[in-house]
Amino acid sequence: MPANILLLLSTLLWGIWGYTNKLAVGHAHPLTVQWMYSIPIALMIPVYYWLGATTAPATNMNGDALKYALISGLMSGAAGLLYFFAVRNTSASVATAITAAYPIVTLFLAVLLQTEAFTWRKLIGILVVIGGIVLLQSEGS
Repeated sequence: MPANILLLLSTLLWGIWGYTNKLAVGHAHPLTVQWMYSIPIALMIPVYYWLGATTAPATNMNGDALKYALISGLMSGAAGLLYFFAVRNTSASVATAITAAYPIVTLFLAVLLQTEAFTWRKLIGILVVIGGIVLLQSEGS
C-alpha cells in the first residue's frame, strides 16, 4: 500500500483517537483511562512478536531497536497520560492539534544530532504550525 494512503489512514485513526480519549476522560480519571488504554496494546504484544519473528527474524530481538523502542514507549505513555489530564480541561480538537506539533521537537532533535538538515522550507512549516497553535489557543476550549 502506498505510503500516502497509509499516512491518511493513520491520520484518520489519530483523529478518532483524540476524540475517544476526550470521551474516556469525561467518564473516568486520567490514571484510570491510562491503564484501560494500555489493555489493547498489552494484548497485542504476542501478536506483534510473532509477526516480527515471522517477517524479520534477524532483527526481531535486536538490542538497539529494543532500547530505542522502550524509550519511545515510555515517552508515548507519559505523553498520553499528560494528554489525558490536559484534555479534561480543553476541547479534544485543540488538545490534539497542540500535541500534533511534536514534529517540531523531532526536527530539533534530528538537526541537533545531525541526522537531518534544517531548511528554509522546514522553518516556514514550523512557523505555520506555531501560528496554528497560537490561533487555536486564542479560541479557547
